Amino acid sequence: SSQTRIYKNKMKTTTAALLFSMLCVLTANSQQIVYRKAAHDLTPFTGTWIGIKDDMKYEITLKKGIRNVILNDIDYTFELVFTSSVKWFKNGLLIREHVTNAPKAILEGTVSKPDSLFLDYLTYYDEEKGYNGEGYFKIDAQNPQKAILHLGSISLGKNRGKLDFPTNMELTKVK
Repeated sequence: SSQTRIYKNKMKTTTAALLFSMLCVLTANSQQIVYRKAAHDLTPFTGTWIGIKDDMKYEITLKKGIRNVILNDIDYTFELVFTSSVKWFKNGLLIREHVTNAPKAILEGTVSKPDSLFLDYLTYYDEEKGYNGEGYFKIDAQNPQKAILHLGSISLGKNRGKLDFPTNMELTKVK
């Protein structure tokens, strides 16, 4: 009868919708992704910065990037600033260059929520030398072409206490 056929079609549609809904829920739960947009615009930090200390010149190029981290089976994706290039010059001669893409950057950080010109979670990791540390990068609000880079080493591993940058350095944005 037509009533039975309508009932069977309705049951097939309901069953298909239920199975599709369950599949969507299972897929969503198995791939928990948390996206964290930067607290403020990262553009003021991007570009090339020059710092001079004693007979050393440091050329640090920062760009915006994305970092993916899995923690407790949750995939976190967040925006950050990282060094795509770092050059060390001694007495005008290039003595070292590190060109990379995140996650192998020597410096990377995120913007402080209360201050849009302050990278307060700046990490320092020089895989080649085994140096590590943390610090901050603060842009001068009165002159956004000037900034301070402050780093401190972390006492881990055989190279504890070592940095390939000065602890405090004034930087000038050149590009």
